[in-house]
Amino acid sequence: MKTAVFAALLLAAPTLFAQYPDQARDLRDAQRLLGNLFQQLKPALDDAQQTADTLALIASVHKTLVEDPPLMAVDKALERMADFIERAEKAGKPLSRENFHAIKLVQQLLSDTKLGPQPPDLLPIREKIHHENLSELQRRVVNNQGTLQSLKESLQRLDYVLNETITGSTRAVGASVTISKP
Repeated sequence: MKTAVFAALLLAAPTLFAQYPDQARDLRDAQRLLGNLFQQLKPALDDAQQTADTLALIASVHKTLVEDPPLMAVDKALERMADFIERAEKAGKPLSRENFHAIKLVQQLLSDTKLGPQPPDLLPIREKIHHENLSELQRRVVNNQGTLQSLKESLQRLDYVLNETITGSTRAVGASVTISKP
């Protein structure tokens, strides 16, 4: 969600910047504004990566529940999710509300499974994880991919304009060097 908002802001940046006095009047201003824009986009980009990482985690948990013996699979899955949350906190990048909620739902399902009859029947749990968690995370990641692609295309257009400007400047310097002195 954040990625989509920031992508829209990036695409609308020329219009937005034109309305405010903080426009690039020279190349130093342009460099400063681009640095500021990067700092503003970084949290959204981090969130998109975190959502992809959360999808990969839940997919690996689902795979573990399919491939391993039931009791071992539940324990391994719970440990993997706890480690994921702990690593995010240690890195100083706590999980977004949506990603934390997705992981907590799976943790709760698996914790409840441990309290039920043993060995647990994991098929209904896997189905619930697939339909309630994986599908939603996949949708979010695919949406993020589209937005990231749009951001990349905008940056490629900027790269093209910068290359054209550099080429024009190089030609101007070359032309000025060939002028003979009187």
